[in-house]
Amino acid sequence: MNEILLISLVVSLFCVGLRFISSKGMILYFLRQPYEKLENRLKHKKSTKAILHSNFNTFKNELDRLLNLPLEEQDQKRIVTTQHAVIESKSSYDEYLRKTNWIILVMNVTLYILKPIIGCGTCMASVWTIVWWTYMDLEWTPRIFLVMFIAAAGNTLVIQLFDLMKKNTDNAFIKKQQGPS
Repeated sequence: MNEILLISLVVSLFCVGLRFISSKGMILYFLRQPYEKLENRLKHKKSTKAILHSNFNTFKNELDRLLNLPLEEQDQKRIVTTQHAVIESKSSYDEYLRKTNWIILVMNVTLYILKPIIGCGTCMASVWTIVWWTYMDLEWTPRIFLVMFIAAAGNTLVIQLFDLMKKNTDNAFIKKQQGPS
């Protein structure tokens, strides 16, 4: 049991240390920066796709609604011409959606691969436990899962405490800068 706790402690300290020295403003941030950029690009890509889809459908529905109104013949022809242009652009729109879906899939897969390596402190316990277990040439038994869970809990606890202390420190600094109310 002591061996399990010791390995869990080593893995947890390694993961937490890697997480902290690869955070923004630290020396190894260049390792984590591509992960964070990709995460932000994925959020932007998803929101842009949703907005575009919503606008396209709204525009199409509005054209359909206008066609049902009693309009002069000239206005009706303009609406029909616009509707045909929208229908023709639908293939370009569908092609854009296919490409966007493919890009989002690739970005998600990349993030899922990077997350347990450098992205998430809790998730890092799984990958780095396997690395340490292999490095120490230990026998592959179900104990490895116990080590992973203990290390993940340790990582989560330390990172949450650190984030809480940082938040309180930042709030105290802001209050000090504002002066007495």
